[in-house]
Order: sequence, then C-alpha cells, then structure tokens
Amino acid sequence: MSHYDHRQRQEVTVPVSFSAQEGAPGAHEQRETRLIVGIALGSGVMLGLISIVLFQLTLHLLRTDMPPRVTGGACSGGMPCAEGFICQDGLCVATPPPEHQRCQPNDTCGTEDSVCTCEAPSTCVDNSCVPPKAVQSNACDDPKVQELLTRVAEKCKGDINTCPPDKLKKFALASADFDEIIHRVPETITLHFPAGTPTLNAEQKSRYIERMKDLKVLDSLKNAKVILIIGRASAGGTRVKNDEYSRMRADTASDLIGELAADVDDKTYTRITTARKKLILGNRKILQPSFFKDSHRNRLIAWTDTVESTLLSNLGNIDQLSRAQERWTRKQINQVSLIVPLACELPGASQPQGSEAAK
Repeated sequence: MSHYDHRQRQEVTVPVSFSAQEGAPGAHEQRETRLIVGIALGSGVMLGLISIVLFQLTLHLLRTDMPPRVTGGACSGGMPCAEGFICQDGLCVATPPPEHQRCQPNDTCGTEDSVCTCEAPSTCVDNSCVPPKAVQSNACDDPKVQELLTRVAEKCKGDINTCPPDKLKKFALASADFDEIIHRVPETITLHFPAGTPTLNAEQKSRYIERMKDLKVLDSLKNAKVILIIGRASAGGTRVKNDEYSRMRADTASDLIGELAADVDDKTYTRITTARKKLILGNRKILQPSFFKDSHRNRLIAWTDTVESTLLSNLGNIDQLSRAQERWTRKQINQVSLIVPLACELPGASQPQGSEAAK
C-alpha cells in the first residue's frame, strides 16, 4: 500500500510560447477598443441631442412662466409690451419706424435719403417740408356758427367774456350740436395729455410750444375775439375726478397760450390773454374716433412724437384697429383740451349790458 507524502508535492510551471499566428488576441482587442469608442461617440451624440431637447423644453417652460408680451392694450412692469411697442400710461402703443419720424419745418423730404415723413398739415415742396400758412377761415360766415353764437349771446347776456362758467357749461351740455358746430372752425387745435393730472416737464412743454408754432396757432390767436378753451376727460372714473382733470387740462392749455404769446407786443399779449374763456365739460360729452378724425385729425398735438404719430395713424385706420387700439384711441382723444379761436363779432356784444338784461 502506497502512502501519500505531502512533502513530495511540487509546483510545476509549464513554459508556453506563442507563435506569430497566436498573436491575434492583440488585434481582437483593437477591434473591441474601436467598438467601444464608436459606442461612446454615438452615446455622446445622443446625449447632446437629448440635452438640446431638454434645453428647449426648459426654455418653453420658462417662457410659459414669464409674463406675456402684449402688442396692444394694458401693460405694466409685470406685463411688458412686445417689440415695436412702448408702454404709455399703462397702454402699449406702436413705436413708429425711423423712416416715419415727423419732419420738422424745412427738413428734407421725399427723397431716398429722407429720414422723416412730411406729415399734414405741412407739405413736401421741392423736397422741403413746408409748414402751413396761417389758417384764416370763413367760419364766422357759416350760418350754423352764427346761430350758435347767437344762442351763446342770449345765454350770456351778450358777452361771453363775462358769462358765468356754469351757465356756459350748461349751455354746451344742453346743445346737441355744440361739438359739431365748434368743429366747423378749422383754426381749432387739440392738445392731448397723459392720463390723470397733466404735469408737464420742460421737454414736453417745449414740444407743445414748438408744435403750436408749426401750426401757426399764434396768428389765429391774434385775430380771435374769443379764445374758447374746452377741457375734456375720457370715460371712466368719478365725475369729480374727471371735472378736476379736464379743468387742469384747460388750465395747462391756457398757460401754453400765454407762453406762446410771450414774444408779442404788450397790447397783443393782453388782447390774447384776456380773450381766453374756459369751458369745463369733464366726461359728459365723449368724442367718438370717427367724428374726431373728420374734424381735427391734422391739427392735433401730443406730448411725444410717438403718441402723436400713433394717434394720427390710428385715426387714419379706424376700421382696422383692434379692440385695444380703438379703446386707447377713444381714451386719448378725450384726454384733451380744445383751443377754439373765434374771430367773429359776437351778436349783441357791442350793445349795453342794460339793454340786454331788459330783454
């Protein structure tokens, strides 16, 4: 019986050699490496595409959470206007393109290099924007105007300058054709103001004065026997506030007339400033865009070029306005003070007060 002796156990190392044929595992490893690199590149491309999709999705979600950008209607810090619009008094109004800027008197117009548009009532003559001549109408010969003045004279006992403001106001409100007849006077201009209290800065005040000079307003004022200043307000709000706003607009228009006439001789200045007569209507007679367009579209002044250009554009395209644009236009034409220079002799004005009162 043989015995197993663990001490006889030996570790045997068998030498192995590789031939050139057997060197193939290196090539196999290279193929595996190329495959792994290809997979990695493909995965990178897929991850890139997935990242782009996730980025676009995130951007969409962020845009969804952002306040909407509106092209018209109300706006605020949390609801900005879209590109091409600016926020004016809580409403988005279109910003006119550079080529639509209003030409100043004698600016180059009508050429390929012109950077402005010569707008009515100015006209482009020989590539120069020529302001209008002073408007001298025959409104005083208009039977409707004469009829209105006769009724005013009866109400005011012959002298509109001494007529109590509340009497004149009641007369205007009771006269269904008051606005229609007043708008027959082509020298009338309209000064449009921001919502609320018309507190003008120096730049805005200067703009009103310069535009009044463009429209030759001073020439009309010099010939006026009475300068009727009608303050108005837009719909909405309380009657007390609207009366206050329209009164302040009339006061502002009156002050602008005084500044415009500052350079004339003392006698003319006194005649102009004493001819001013304020009529405060508040929001009791709302002007409609279509009526305003036919009456005063070319003789309106606003506190900025943008507001004025937008208002002119809207009035020229009333049928194509969105509801928000139409609402803004209606609001703006009523946040106004009308300046109506009447060169007419008032019926009965030269008669003694006693004889009128005895009638």
